[in-house]
Amino acid sequence: MSRTKIIYLVRHGQAEHNISEQNPQGNSSVKDPNLTPLGRSQCQDLRSRFPHHSSVEIVLASPLRRTIQTAVTAFGSVLSRPEVPLLLVPLAQEISARPCDTGTDPEVLEAAMQDVLVNVDVKVNLDGRIDYGLLEEGWNGKAGKYEASLKAVEQRAAELRRFLWKRPETSIVLVTHGAFLHYLTEDWTGLIPPRGTAYKTCEFRTFKFDESSNEENAHLVEIGGPPKQGIRPVGAHAHDITGVEPFPGAELPVQTPAAE
Repeated sequence: MSRTKIIYLVRHGQAEHNISEQNPQGNSSVKDPNLTPLGRSQCQDLRSRFPHHSSVEIVLASPLRRTIQTAVTAFGSVLSRPEVPLLLVPLAQEISARPCDTGTDPEVLEAAMQDVLVNVDVKVNLDGRIDYGLLEEGWNGKAGKYEASLKAVEQRAAELRRFLWKRPETSIVLVTHGAFLHYLTEDWTGLIPPRGTAYKTCEFRTFKFDESSNEENAHLVEIGGPPKQGIRPVGAHAHDITGVEPFPGAELPVQTPAAE
C-alpha cells in the first residue's frame, strides 16, 4: 500500500523569527511567529513551481502559524478542492522549546485562525475544513513525546513516519520545519553544524517509503536525491535540544541561527 505513496516535504517560508539569511542573530524569542512579506512571496513562488497540485489528496501542516500560512498560500489551489482537508499534525512541530518553536493552545489557535490567515493571498473557504482533531491538550507544552530532547525528537519522527505510512492517501503534502525534517527523513545530507538545517525556506523535496517499511518501522527515501547520509553530524542541534554532544571546539555557547 504505502510503497507507492508519494510525500512532498516542505519547509515553511521565512518567518519573523528567522530572518537569519540576512541577520545571523535571528530572533528566537518571537512566540509562534507569522511569515514575513518575503516569506509570503516565497510561498507564492513555491505555488507557481510546484507541479503536482492536481494529484495531492491531503495537505498536512505543523500547527504553528508559519507552517499553516505556508500550506494555505502555497497549496491554495489544492485546498480549493472541497474534498481536500488541511490536517494539523502536532507530531510535525519543530524540535526546540524556544518561543518561536512553541505553538498556540488549540482553542486559541482555532479562534484566531481568521487572523492567522488574514495576509494569505489565496482566498479559500476553509470553514469546517481545517482539522484540529490531533491537537491534544498540551501538544505545545514541550513535554512528553514533544520534549526538546534528542530521544523524544527521534521517537516523534518515527511516530510521524508510521502515521504517514498508514494514511490512505497516495499523494501527500506535509509542511513542517527545517531541523525536524532531518529527523523525519533520517537524512543529514548538507547539514553543517551549527546551522539548524540544510533545507532552504520554502524548499520542497519528494519522498517515498523504502522497501523495508511497514506499519511498525517506516523509513523515507528521497526520490531523485543524493545518497542518504544516515549519520547525524556531531553536535547537530546541541543548542536546540538536550541529549546531544557538544559541537566540536565550542567552548562557549554558539549563537545558532533561528532558521528552523
